[in-house]
Amino acid sequence: GRWMPTLDEYLVGARLIKERYGVSKMFITSDDTATVQQCVNLTDFECWSLPIERDVYDVGAAAAPVDNKNVESQHSRWIEKRIESGELQGSEMALHAIADIDSLAQCDYFVGKLDSAFGRIALMLMFARAGPRPFYSLDKPWAQAPNGL
Repeated sequence: GRWMPTLDEYLVGARLIKERYGVSKMFITSDDTATVQQCVNLTDFECWSLPIERDVYDVGAAAAPVDNKNVESQHSRWIEKRIESGELQGSEMALHAIADIDSLAQCDYFVGKLDSAFGRIALMLMFARAGPRPFYSLDKPWAQAPNGL
């Protein structure tokens, strides 16, 4: 199953970085529109995201019970299945991912999951552009998928 952290779990790391480095701005990428809106409504951070229709990325994982982090998302809703069926345009989905990753990589700090290729790519690009940067991993210090990146 794929564990989807809550905004509160991300905020633990964000608040530690804020305390240490004095930051108050946060860029968020999420599959969940409601999570992005919760972030925008925060009073201790100025939060923003790219204007992307995020509901198309909902594969059911956000509905997993908080106490069961191993609930599988709905296989038929996976992006690649919906692209294959013609429901979504692959080029548009790819451009959304590239835009989010590139925007994350332009940040000064990173809070995220490193068992996610999305998070690892953003962090590596951030390091390549600006050298080592402070980051907070919600799952592990670094991860490598069985078949590479």
